[in-house]
Amino acid sequence: MTSKDTWLRDPLDRPLLFSPLLWCAIIGLFTWVVATLGRELSRRAAIGASLTILLCATGAVLLQLLRWWADYQETSVSIPLRLVHAAAAMALAAMLVTDLLLQHLRTANPQWSHDHNDLSKLGRLRRRIEPGESSRPGNRKPTHYTTLRLAARTRLSMAATALAAILAITAAAALPHLWARPTTELSATPPSPLPERPATIGTRIAWDQEIPDVVDITTTAAGLAILTTGGITTINPADGTTLWSYQRPAHYGEPVVSPDGRHLAVRIDGPRGVDIGARRNSAISVTVVLDAITGRTVLERVSTTGVGAPLQLSDSAILDDGTALSLADGSQRWRLDPESGTSEDDHDCGYHGPAGHASFILDCDEDDNEGTEEGGEQWEERAGLSLVPDTDPTAVSRAHGILVDPFRAGITVVGGWTAQDTGRVSGETSASARREAQAVSLDALAGVQDQADTRAVPLGATAGLNSVASKASGTLVTYPLYDDVTNEDIIMQDPRLPRAQTIFDPSRRTAVAASEDTGLGSARLGVVLSNDEGSLSGQIILESQSGTAQATIPLTQGGTYLSPTNLAFRSKGANQLQRLIGEDPGLRALSAPGATIIALDTAPTIDQGSYAGEAAPRTYRLVGLTGGEQ
Repeated sequence: MTSKDTWLRDPLDRPLLFSPLLWCAIIGLFTWVVATLGRELSRRAAIGASLTILLCATGAVLLQLLRWWADYQETSVSIPLRLVHAAAAMALAAMLVTDLLLQHLRTANPQWSHDHNDLSKLGRLRRRIEPGESSRPGNRKPTHYTTLRLAARTRLSMAATALAAILAITAAAALPHLWARPTTELSATPPSPLPERPATIGTRIAWDQEIPDVVDITTTAAGLAILTTGGITTINPADGTTLWSYQRPAHYGEPVVSPDGRHLAVRIDGPRGVDIGARRNSAISVTVVLDAITGRTVLERVSTTGVGAPLQLSDSAILDDGTALSLADGSQRWRLDPESGTSEDDHDCGYHGPAGHASFILDCDEDDNEGTEEGGEQWEERAGLSLVPDTDPTAVSRAHGILVDPFRAGITVVGGWTAQDTGRVSGETSASARREAQAVSLDALAGVQDQADTRAVPLGATAGLNSVASKASGTLVTYPLYDDVTNEDIIMQDPRLPRAQTIFDPSRRTAVAASEDTGLGSARLGVVLSNDEGSLSGQIILESQSGTAQATIPLTQGGTYLSPTNLAFRSKGANQLQRLIGEDPGLRALSAPGATIIALDTAPTIDQGSYAGEAAPRTYRLVGLTGGEQ
């Protein structure tokens, strides 16, 4: 939408006196008042005033419909408030014009003005007492009128007429909102039972396809969810076929998948300048929760926060804008109370992602770190969490020593599990002393007794959690210990240094050393060059840390916007998964149910300017690798 259309998209940013809708209402009401001041209303005056009111109402209705359509075209978000304003303008105009016509009829028929049984008048209806008829019993005062009792058929006719007018205006306002609905197409039946993530990386190329306008890629219990500017599509990782698609062109935020992988939530950027509640002119968004297995819309609600605001999902609820909603029926479970000190502003660490199976992260902060200023402290970063069951926001539990990624910061939760400092120290000298860690369930930390797995799995001494490898593999991947002299700059510049030490699989409750791991958590990924009969060719290499599994994907000249030589130079060989803040994710790997997915950016990234700091759409070549052990 161009800048000249701003008056349609963002009308409430201007002062109220400059609102066309307000002036349409003022002109219509003023015309009605002037026309009804006199005792008599001529035909010409009635027609002129009615036309003026109808023109003003038509302008107001068209203006609101154009604004609604402009918002919907740009954001795919239907704002019912626009349609309600249009319906109110129609109802007001109908009432005023009807009143003018009735007044004109009374003027043209003087006997009607004194008729007490005129149905168009407000108040109790009366009729003249016929000769010989007594007045109401018990009334000592003589009277010429008595209460008019309408027949049941007349009452029903009047009620039906009023109801028809109300329904007509309501339908006129509701139809555009009901029409503007995204569609979900179920292309194939998901496999039953649902496949699990393979314990070993895939080595056989099962399918290969290129998908444009990709905003993000994630995995669910059903398969690979691809978020594009046109909607969300879930494909079967085993063969690349489409399971379902949710068609809704919009600007999407980062998706969130529930710990059990059965729900997917995402924010859609809404129009600006809409008055919702007390936050006038604030940025709004629409939160959508889909059934990740079928694509069915589970929940949709308007939030008074922007598209980048955090979301959390448990298996049965969503925490959105300080409100917990049930995924079963969309009902509100609870809302954080600002007056009790549990407002979303007081309890918000910006965590965006899956929570526990039955718990939420209410607050987080940085724990007091122990260590020397020159060496130990940079590898001792820990966080403190305030957790609550997803059914009770008052049952707050506090957890300390939660591991973070020292290179990217932030909390990592996979399958409802995270890593925590045990308080025990390994090493004999202060220079080599490091705290040991363990994998823990968020539900156990939150005190959810019904579903919590209270067992803690030792992970050994570590520098922190590798968030990129953890999210890509669906496991908790810890960094190895780094010497005090191996500072952050050296690790950033040398991707050959190890990035994985222990891999914990939440679904199997097992932890293995990286040297024994055959999965994606510790695997090496990159682009390398090979000399094929005197000519250089590139290929993507994915190899397990144990060396027992390897996949090779050939690259063709011209198949990407960078040559294989440039890709190999940027990749610096095959290395363990990690991506630093601000680093281009041109090559990615994901562990999906039944397959390992390789994603290669094949086209230049479009201008980021229109995406307000969010990731711009990309064109990805997706390759499905099967053959891994379950």
